[in-house]
Amino acid sequence: MTDLGHSKITELDSGLVEIICQDEFMYDISHIKENHAVLEKISHKRHAKVLVYSITGKYTSITSEASTYLSKGSHKDFIEAEAFIIHSTTQRLLANLYFLRIRKPPVPAAYFKKVEDAEKWLNKFRVKK
Repeated sequence: MTDLGHSKITELDSGLVEIICQDEFMYDISHIKENHAVLEKISHKRHAKVLVYSITGKYTSITSEASTYLSKGSHKDFIEAEAFIIHSTTQRLLANLYFLRIRKPPVPAAYFKKVEDAEKWLNKFRVKK
């Protein structure tokens, strides 16, 4: 497990990668880049893109600049698909309207209420060897 203060990133036995986001936190580009550096390291170690789910913190959000950075897709080289576990109606509205409709993500992305549903969806993207 890697603890960045704002995010805890863990490689799970299932092969998925879990990110637990800090509560009441505004993620900016620097935080996203820190998370991506850890994910890229995991991807290189595995010699494969990773399947990631993020458990958003309560009242956690992302700056417009960070969202724009994500939409450019630098992470598509090491992330296969990503899921988000969202807690609030506000987060769900932002994810639906902003993240998935206005700025289409460069990798498959979806949001869920439960971790189990996110895991099931992510497992559809497993690369067969």
